[in-house]
Amino acid sequence: KPFTTVAVVSTGVDLNHPDLKNKMVTGFSVYGEEDSADDVNGAGTHMAGVIIGSGSNPGVAPNCKIMPVKAMNEDGETKDGDLIQGVAWAVDHGASIVTFTAEGTSQSKALDDIIKYAYTKKVPLIVGSGDNGNSSASYPAASKGVIAVSALGSESSLAEFSNKGEWVSVSAPGQNILSASSTRRAKNMPAKYATLSGSSVAAAHVAGEIALIKSKYPTLDMVGLRKHLELTSDDIGNPGPDDEFGFGRINLAKALMVQPPKK
Repeated sequence: KPFTTVAVVSTGVDLNHPDLKNKMVTGFSVYGEEDSADDVNGAGTHMAGVIIGSGSNPGVAPNCKIMPVKAMNEDGETKDGDLIQGVAWAVDHGASIVTFTAEGTSQSKALDDIIKYAYTKKVPLIVGSGDNGNSSASYPAASKGVIAVSALGSESSLAEFSNKGEWVSVSAPGQNILSASSTRRAKNMPAKYATLSGSSVAAAHVAGEIALIKSKYPTLDMVGLRKHLELTSDDIGNPGPDDEFGFGRINLAKALMVQPPKK
């Protein structure tokens, strides 16, 4: 059975991290061939650890593979063009799932086009809701065709920094999460693990869950995948879908135990 590959489009991934290095496929950097997908920031490595981490710090889907795609600079900043190039490369090079987080206040047609492209190729895009702590639309999270994830601070409360809105699909842990960190970060000081917060961390949890759902129920289409994720989440907050949590807090055990309805 082929493994599920999750592309992390971020600052790259630490290619030599002991928990991750044997679980990666070929990656890509938008900054030119001479630049590898190695991570000098830490954000992308942290996301990868949440998805596939091993050892004493296990990830959600440790048997999956990570495709490291660097589309953000060492300060964690990006431009629409770089992000689009990174997502497109991942979709065209075998990613089963793509996760990334970027924040913009206006909708971009070019970004919407790549979202549609990924959808037609049956590659789910999992994005963080944004970290501005407000309820105004944040793109690409509010764009149609992505699975937007808000960040939980505790079991049942939204993290203060997490954006919210009617476009949120589900919520997942996103505050003070321990995961892998780039060993090249902070002037080459070794730091194998770090505690980070952000909606990108929440999105990484969901990307791992989607990878496991895809592995267990390979016949689910894009609509079925999203429905299964949402309907197996625990409804917290107001009854039914709401702006803070979407359909609720993800429940991995339930997602893997509850059989999706047959068409």
